[in-house]
Amino acid sequence: YGDHRDLHLSLRRQRQMCIRDSNKTTQNFISLWSEVHANKFQLYATQSMLHWNVIFLIADATLNNYELTYEDICKKVNHRIGSRSSIQNVLGNSLSAGYVQKKLCHNDKRAKYYHLTESAIEEFKTLLVLDADSYEYKK
Repeated sequence: YGDHRDLHLSLRRQRQMCIRDSNKTTQNFISLWSEVHANKFQLYATQSMLHWNVIFLIADATLNNYELTYEDICKKVNHRIGSRSSIQNVLGNSLSAGYVQKKLCHNDKRAKYYHLTESAIEEFKTLLVLDADSYEYKK
């Protein structure tokens, strides 16, 4: 009896720990979700995989100080995530919303590169911190 019960107790304890940990993860996710939906930029950036990819690429270029053109974005975004015209729509909406700006490229005056506005940079950094916190394992 003793061995059989001990096995069940240890499995039960392990299962309870997994349930408790998954509850914390779920609570973190719900907290992140509600914070994201309270913020217009974060809601915009996370509304689709294409939006997230485009915003993330532009943020990377902005924060790492390199030029990213429409053609660069089209090459980096998988065609299954978004077509060229869909990417163009996201860029246009991002410009209209004031999250992204266009500037002339230094080496090719015909091409324009995209970068995040100052306010969007701060919002993007906040989103990354919130996102990281939702996946962090906390005891």
